[in-house]
Amino acid sequence: MSSRFKAFVVREDDNGIFSNSIENRSVDDLPAGELTIKVSHSSINYKDALSASGNKGITKHFPHTPGID
Repeated sequence: MSSRFKAFVVREDDNGIFSNSIENRSVDDLPAGELTIKVSHSSINYKDALSASGNKGITKHFPHTPGID
């Protein structure tokens, strides 16, 4: 598995403004103890869209990579 990958990342700045972008990430950026799998395609569903818009009821900690499928 490659140690680099592209991820859709949602960030919150100090003013509470949310932004999102596709970023080149590293496996080293992932939380400790997480499982990694190789995926060729994924979808964005309703909860992912809410998270991407900064809905704090869905996502409490940012930066965040949506994807619950």
